Amino acid sequence: MASQKVTPADMVSVESNSTSYLYFVNQKGFISSLKSSSTDGVEAESAGFYKKESVNVTKKDSDDNEITVPVKTHADLKQIAAVAYKDPQNRYQVRLYYAEEGTLRIRELCRTDGGKWYEGALGRTTSYKLPAGSSISANVQGAQLKVFACSDDDVNEEGNQELSCFYAQLGSRDWARRRVTNDIKY
Repeated sequence: MASQKVTPADMVSVESNSTSYLYFVNQKGFISSLKSSSTDGVEAESAGFYKKESVNVTKKDSDDNEITVPVKTHADLKQIAAVAYKDPQNRYQVRLYYAEEGTLRIRELCRTDGGKWYEGALGRTTSYKLPAGSSISANVQGAQLKVFACSDDDVNEEGNQELSCFYAQLGSRDWARRRVTNDIKY
């Protein structure tokens, strides 16, 4: 009897500082990353395997102690989105977007110059809930971060979720949302 093959629930890649990063969600919903062993951005058979790392974030527990915990997506929305860019201070930034375990609220993880992951403002200073089974996409345009997704509270007359753009200026913690579709049909 052949064993059942298991694949990632989702994956997305970015390039930062001439290094490729592949972020993936396992079937249990945990996010991990694979970092290219190539330092010049060129793939070759001799380059070796990518290095695996769990995506962890430091939080405060109920006693105000810092603890490091793995990041887990919501069971009903395991899709992730990521962007990488160089900020005005010449630092390499990576942003990772996902639906939070237990709440389906969109969350942002940030990493500067390959350092530790930390929680971003999207999801901490706002509470945008996503519908189960929907999608997330992100990009950087000019000086603005944009995350595209459906907002759970935005349904048109036909019962379809309208698409929204969550946006912030690079370096800002102030996120806003605007609807980008009207009467969409799927």
